[in-house]
Amino acid sequence: MPIAARGDPNDSATEEFFRNLHRSVPLVSVGDFTHGTAFVVTEDGFLLTNAHVVEDKQTVNIIFDSGETTERTYLARVILSDSHVDIAVLKIISHGAERFQYLSFGDTEVLVAGYSDIHVAGYPLSLGRTKLYVADGKVTQKNVLLDAGANIGLGTYFATGVVGGKGNSGSPCLHKNKVVGVASAAATANNDTGLLFCISGTLAKEMLKTAIDGRPVIRGGLDVVLGEFPAKFAMQLDMYQNQSPKESHRVVVVRGHKSKFVSLDRIISISFNDVDGEHTTPIYTVIDFKRAVGNLSPTTFITVQIIRAGEEIFLQMNVEALIQENLKNALR
Repeated sequence: MPIAARGDPNDSATEEFFRNLHRSVPLVSVGDFTHGTAFVVTEDGFLLTNAHVVEDKQTVNIIFDSGETTERTYLARVILSDSHVDIAVLKIISHGAERFQYLSFGDTEVLVAGYSDIHVAGYPLSLGRTKLYVADGKVTQKNVLLDAGANIGLGTYFATGVVGGKGNSGSPCLHKNKVVGVASAAATANNDTGLLFCISGTLAKEMLKTAIDGRPVIRGGLDVVLGEFPAKFAMQLDMYQNQSPKESHRVVVVRGHKSKFVSLDRIISISFNDVDGEHTTPIYTVIDFKRAVGNLSPTTFITVQIIRAGEEIFLQMNVEALIQENLKNALR
């Protein structure tokens, strides 16, 4: 059986369902590197995973684990990738009318913290697993708003007592054999292993429908190209500015285009005001920046704290509309 381990059989996890799970949950690889997990959600080969798994790629390899020596490998096109909610929709490029075994969605709202069982199926290489592995636990908290400064995004998640790690990104979070979430982050300082957070299955289902319908996703954005300093170098810079930085601010502007940024500006935080007062989000990585800005509506007035040539500067600007076009037509 391809599953290395899971909890004891119970009403929410039948042996037959888990025995065949490898047909619906493939590994995602880009070139020679394993990036994470995906899962099939329609019989014609649509899949869901995390946006950070596919990064900026247009195609990825999808590998189904047979549990033995043979594997089925397909090329999949990235149809839609939204880094703000960390969801990507893929479509397997197959010849003929091949049909795939898929997972169905359940109701995320029925989950009860401290009570509901959760199973997470994936390929956590940081746990030494190279075959499909299913871990189980309980939902520990619902409606969690994770802070962008923790490098795990802004949005609605639920926390679990399931231990996972790198490779679990994009794994289906299952309750009573139904998808109720997508694993996206682990609560750990080194981001290798820890307790998993799952993106709401309701949100994932909405993204799937958006992709299938061919609609674009409109988020806030800025016309700027960003890069990241090496962590050690960024820490040295922060030690120069602050004797005891908790984390290093790594994001640097490569090109400012029409914005007020110039090359080598280092972005520290983004602030804006609404009816609840002023909100400030610290920026440590490019993903933090994209999610913080993407969480805002176009035309929102923001203040960006930067370090320019060693001097602290505050830039004021309006958030622009960033349209993430759906690539569905590219399949035809």
